[in-house]
Amino acid sequence: LFPEDHEIEKERLINYWICEGFIKEHQVVKRAMNKGYAILGTLIRANLLADAGTEVVVMHDVVREMALWIAYNFGKQKET
Repeated sequence: LFPEDHEIEKERLINYWICEGFIKEHQVVKRAMNKGYAILGTLIRANLLADAGTEVVVMHDVVREMALWIAYNFGKQKET
């Protein structure tokens, strides 16, 4: 996860999503990027990410804490 209050480059975040397989249109880069920007828009409108400029977003502190909590608990479940 990104550090608290870290400005995340939109394009870099979309590229991570493509590499992780979250966006399936990886064979047509322009289509994958457009889908990534659409997802970013949805996350911003849902107040899960905050627009911090034309090229960067920031994750809200509460959302980040929840993501860390979920990841921690998921890791504990995998151990058992």
